[in-house]
Amino acid sequence: MPAKHSLWEGRVSTAAMISQLIKADLFGTHGPQISYAALSAEAVRVALWALSAHMQSLPLSQAPVSTRRLLDQARAFWYPFTLACVESNKDLLLEPDIDRELLDTLEIQGDVLSFTGGSWLPAPQRLVPLTVNHYMLVGGIPTHLLPASIQQVLHFHGTFRQVAGKAISIFQEDMRPSVSWQFQSLDSWLGPSPSTLDDLVRSFEVHELHNVVYQSDSSLEAYVAESADPQYLRWHPLNSVDDGRYLLRTSTSWGMKQFSIGAIHNHRLTRQSGELHDTDVRRLCYALDQRAGQPTRASWNVSRRELLLRSELPVRERKFLSSVGTLQENDDGYYPRRWIIRPQFVGSVEEMLTNLGIQIMQM
Repeated sequence: MPAKHSLWEGRVSTAAMISQLIKADLFGTHGPQISYAALSAEAVRVALWALSAHMQSLPLSQAPVSTRRLLDQARAFWYPFTLACVESNKDLLLEPDIDRELLDTLEIQGDVLSFTGGSWLPAPQRLVPLTVNHYMLVGGIPTHLLPASIQQVLHFHGTFRQVAGKAISIFQEDMRPSVSWQFQSLDSWLGPSPSTLDDLVRSFEVHELHNVVYQSDSSLEAYVAESADPQYLRWHPLNSVDDGRYLLRTSTSWGMKQFSIGAIHNHRLTRQSGELHDTDVRRLCYALDQRAGQPTRASWNVSRRELLLRSELPVRERKFLSSVGTLQENDDGYYPRRWIIRPQFVGSVEEMLTNLGIQIMQM
């Protein structure tokens, strides 16, 4: 029997070959189209699953994996992709960072669980309906461990894994001892229902303030809702604001923002609340904008389904937007934030913006 042969076409990149094999093993037929964001998220899922699987017989208090150990393992998994980029002269800036921020992102979207002291475990898998026809697959189980029939119907959207509603029956039919499916409502996944803007304003106006004897923090800024600027430009030093009650912010020596409520008189802070630990400050800003009659604006290109935001959204709305839209690269700086919204979610996004009092400008 004659031997099969092929023509030699030059040096084969070991890193490129390994990275292609990894993609194929983890994503099957999805491999060639998989994005860096999806791949980085999967690197964490695989690393965490591998590190925690052998500890499943231990008490929960002993099973979580430390942040350093998890990141080291995920970065080791990512290394062939870095080498492949170097060998092909691709821009490494296109790669996402395998860092603590990525772990926080995966925790927010429900794929991993964090514990006191900086440790992690995979979250239970469940299906979350975005609409009747679109679901998210949430949880820490790596994609390659899912039944093949389920892998085939997955859609990778950034760090999210999603599936069409018509394919949900596959999840219910393809049951295995190692995989059990639960459903979580969208409201539950997004988190606790927030206070209304009106309730936030009322709470802001009656929040207890204490006399300030000595003002030593020169970094204090006040949020001036009466400004027509985007929210990030509505923060002003105390010597440029009128008398009144304001939302205040300052920065610690290590860069963390701290927020409080204060009374300003003659450009000096006279009374101040404690730190606002449990307040969604972004949502409070929208409430103060509404009270002042100065809504922020969003630009909406209907034909391109492109949404331009010049102010950040509160946590709950940002979480929903990231699950139904794609944030675009922006060469001109951080703002505006350019999102491409999938057509089936346009109505939901418009309603979300309207509920925050955002004025939508058609382009």
